[in-house]
Amino acid sequence: MHAKKIIHLCVILLLSSSSLFSGTLYKITSIHEEQEMTYQVMFGGGFSTCKYTAFDPVSKTFLYLSWKRNEKAPEPVASIWSHTIGKTVKLFKFPGAIQALPVIPSVDDLKFCPFTGSKDLTKTVLLKYD
Repeated sequence: MHAKKIIHLCVILLLSSSSLFSGTLYKITSIHEEQEMTYQVMFGGGFSTCKYTAFDPVSKTFLYLSWKRNEKAPEPVASIWSHTIGKTVKLFKFPGAIQALPVIPSVDDLKFCPFTGSKDLTKTVLLKYD
């Protein structure tokens, strides 16, 4: 009887473990014109911090804007209307970027490789972090 309770508890912990972590590091692989490109990108913050992710086309790097969870989120510095989605997109000042950038909300919103323009992306979880 005691062993069943331990097994049941382990199953519950395993099923709920994804909710214990706030952020995820992904490996993204893109194939373009028979060449493979692999890079890593983080989405989400940790237990005590929040994090926005953006791609800077000038430096060709992913950038992150972090703040403490108990503080107010950064305010956008500008906005643009996107003719492709029909909505206003908020732009934020990311450390290291010359211009304001839009947030990429999640890995699922990354539809194209920012380096090659390819739609052929494979997204793999490398690490869950807090």
